[in-house]
Amino acid sequence: MNWILILALCLCSSVTARQRQIPAPTRRITDTGTLERVEAFPSHHVQARAIEVWLPPDSLWDGHPLPVLYMHDGQNLFEDSLSFSGVDWNVDSVLVALSRQGFCSLALLVGIANTPLRRPEYMPDALYAQFTCAERRQFRQQFGDKARGDDYLRFLVEELKPWIDASYPTLPDRDHTVLMGSSRGALISLAAMIQYPQVFGAAACLSTHWPGAMAHEEDWLRQCLPEPDGHLLYVDHGDRTLDADYPPLQRAVNQVLREKGWLSGRDFLYRSFPGHEHSEAAWRLRLDEPLMMLLPPLALTRDPWRDEPTRPGATPECPAP
Repeated sequence: MNWILILALCLCSSVTARQRQIPAPTRRITDTGTLERVEAFPSHHVQARAIEVWLPPDSLWDGHPLPVLYMHDGQNLFEDSLSFSGVDWNVDSVLVALSRQGFCSLALLVGIANTPLRRPEYMPDALYAQFTCAERRQFRQQFGDKARGDDYLRFLVEELKPWIDASYPTLPDRDHTVLMGSSRGALISLAAMIQYPQVFGAAACLSTHWPGAMAHEEDWLRQCLPEPDGHLLYVDHGDRTLDADYPPLQRAVNQVLREKGWLSGRDFLYRSFPGHEHSEAAWRLRLDEPLMMLLPPLALTRDPWRDEPTRPGATPECPAP
């Protein structure tokens, strides 16, 4: 009996120690709400990194539970001074403006900073497994490690999300837990919804950076993409700089989506933005589209595109023949 008691105490101490590793967030009032920051969120799966949580202003929010939008490349979301390009997404201001107009729900915004292992962490393991030996070798040499996407997603699902749900008033169910990312962050957003369909209900993928060997991407999606089952997917691209390479790649992916039972306009939405380049400044300009898709007003059913007019500057996908 004494040994059982000792073991129980050790287990409790271990859990407490793990919980204490997460430092209390700093808190700062901004023009749009409150921004809380954990400078080095610990993980058993990936490197520690900064996590920022944006909460709506008191003038709009009475503290009731909210959906949660998880966003990658967190340095680029809220402050120009932290963004590597000098321009942030301005996501908090856009969300507040859309919410005031009744176009979308308020939400908690969780910005997940990247690390020097951004490329390995944003590469899905199942996609990496499709690479040839030479392609894997080149990836490791160029980016310093093999794919770590599975580790990164375990961090999101097993460590970060439970802490967010325990620390803030959230709606933790699938339909109110959504993702957004750009470039490689878009790729890992899609992978998260594919690998954890019971956790994430929707993903917005802006300017998805497909590695380029489309046979690999198509094989990955054909093998791993589940049926829609109520999930929503937003995909887009521009046509300048790196985005100039994306239209044929994204169209090939769209075809696989259709083959897997995803209907354009019901399960996924594809937009093309002429004149937009591969940059935070461009994603900032069209952020309203994915936010309205991911976060429809809570009083509405999850059919955010029905009778929605096309946004000026966006080119909707033509219906498949």
